[in-house]
Amino acid sequence: MHDTGETMASENVLDQPRHLLPVLIVAKSATSSQLRQVFMAIGFNQISTSSGYRAALADAKENRPKIVFFDDDLGEDGADALTKYKFVSAIQALVRDVVIVALSQNATGEEMFNLMKVGCKAFLVPPCNAGAVEGVFLQIRDGGEISKELLHAEDRTGAFLEYIIRRLDWLASDLKSKPNGAGVDERIKGFRNLVQMATFFCESQEPPFAERAVEVLIQHAEDLDKMAAQTRLRKTREMLRAQRGKS
Repeated sequence: MHDTGETMASENVLDQPRHLLPVLIVAKSATSSQLRQVFMAIGFNQISTSSGYRAALADAKENRPKIVFFDDDLGEDGADALTKYKFVSAIQALVRDVVIVALSQNATGEEMFNLMKVGCKAFLVPPCNAGAVEGVFLQIRDGGEISKELLHAEDRTGAFLEYIIRRLDWLASDLKSKPNGAGVDERIKGFRNLVQMATFFCESQEPPFAERAVEVLIQHAEDLDKMAAQTRLRKTREMLRAQRGKS
């Protein structure tokens, strides 16, 4: 069964009036109570809570939450276990364009990456305050999500490095044309966050991320040198043609 409401990208959900957005918090009582107070303080008033994944899914079927914060350590064991991955997938199937944030204390980079593959948008380490929650919303709204191409790339490290190089080129071009333009600090911060995220999500890959990064950057520098040389040769060719035309 799927949500039949208005279709909107998950990051755009966060631009809707907060009092209209149902929130579901799935966590143990202390964390749940604290987060409920935080959400109320920042303008949400449709808030439900649950202490387990199965009860949370029943709640989601009824209330169709647009924002779900869940403890990633509440999964079950056994053949028919409702794991954190199955829980995220089930929420996605129930509610279209839902924003899912994992509350995580001990998850590895690999676990977090796999949660993002099934639809998790961000992570937060409890205890949570209003500033931390707003920061996660800002990250999602400003495009902090990883693309499907990166999430499902066969060569994860290579895909991240290719994307980092593209972002670096865009940033360099942007800074060159508008060194004091609006949003420069935010773009630089966003690039640093991307590098940190890539390092974290590729920590289990072989060869190590840092070694691959050095090799890719060396190749990129060589490519830039070739491009610069080609540009100089083209200019020389144009100059010679111009001189010949005058003779």
